[in-house]
Amino acid sequence: MIFYYNKKIKERAKGIKKDDGQKVDQIREFYYKMDLDDKENLNFVENFTHKLKMPDSSMMKSFLGKVLKRVQGKATRELYENLITLAYFEIKSLENKIDYITDIKEIWNEMDNRKHYSTVLKQARRFYYIASNINGNPCEDCDVAPTYWFEVSNDSWNNLLDEFSLKQGWEQYEKLIKKN
Repeated sequence: MIFYYNKKIKERAKGIKKDDGQKVDQIREFYYKMDLDDKENLNFVENFTHKLKMPDSSMMKSFLGKVLKRVQGKATRELYENLITLAYFEIKSLENKIDYITDIKEIWNEMDNRKHYSTVLKQARRFYYIASNINGNPCEDCDVAPTYWFEVSNDSWNNLLDEFSLKQGWEQYEKLIKKN
């Protein structure tokens, strides 16, 4: 299978499962590749989410349905933008004390999915957190398989955050989620 990223062709080995360490290495490579002084794309996530508007309650399910349908599949700009949108929506819902989980469960269960809805939220949270702490456009430049964001073990994830000096911010993010 051939995927196109940044106008370069990369081949992915078919049928070969990567272990946790290899997945962590790929996330690490992505982070360090992006964590450069890209003056043109500073705060991509902040600029991207600034354009997003929280839907009113009558449009909530429709909005979530569109986003959730686009958070599965191959690594594309659209998939990663929808992961950012989902995580941002979750944060805003928590800040405004809106019950979003019930709607997500209901929509997710109506869709024919093999994954649990919490897996997609974990994937969105992790990608959003890393993407919001780098420069450049993570949606276009991410060559990490989307599943790696939730498949990496919690211990490996925490070690990675320690390495990036991002653990304290992640713990605050988790507190916001668990508090509600």
